[in-house]
Amino acid sequence: RNLEVAKSILDEEKDDEADSIESQSKWKRLGDLALHYGDISLAKSCAEKADDLSGLMLLHSSSGNKEGMKALGERARSFGRNNVAFLAYFVSGHVEECIDLLVDTNRLPEAAFFARTYFPSRISSILHLWKKDLSKINEKAAEALADPEKYANLFPDLEIALQIEKMFVANRDQFVPASKYLEAKKELDLNLIDLVKAQQNAGTDNTSPSA
Repeated sequence: RNLEVAKSILDEEKDDEADSIESQSKWKRLGDLALHYGDISLAKSCAEKADDLSGLMLLHSSSGNKEGMKALGERARSFGRNNVAFLAYFVSGHVEECIDLLVDTNRLPEAAFFARTYFPSRISSILHLWKKDLSKINEKAAEALADPEKYANLFPDLEIALQIEKMFVANRDQFVPASKYLEAKKELDLNLIDLVKAQQNAGTDNTSPSA
């Protein structure tokens, strides 16, 4: 359990040894032991050196380290660990990167539905790629996919969703302390489409002439 001694031994390894799979395995074991005994700083350092991306996700999500999570997304993406990258981007609110990752891995239907749910301004551009790809297999199916730019009537409340997207982008970097959890949790259950509609209706009622 002499964690610092074990760390100093690993730090003294030569460069070629330090990059070996065996060395990474040692860092991983030391990191697990550090986490077990509550040395979070050492556990994070070990996870970095071991390229333990799953461990880093656990540490960053548990400590609310948003910047660390974003960096993890970039790192996981460079390693081809797309599942970890997607989750890291998603929980840190960087949904554009989620869409880009789905596109880069040719998950075009998923990218289109994800954009429809979380970032509607990207629907048409993703849909164009999906239709082009699908037409190679089934041209009729590709033609059946509706574009909101041409068939707005098939996408109810899209204009409101675009307004909400702008609100999301403007506010996603605001820091919410853990002490505000219960208050923030309630906001997760809000139906923003209905909320904006109600505000718009209230504004219309206030400007209408009295009987």
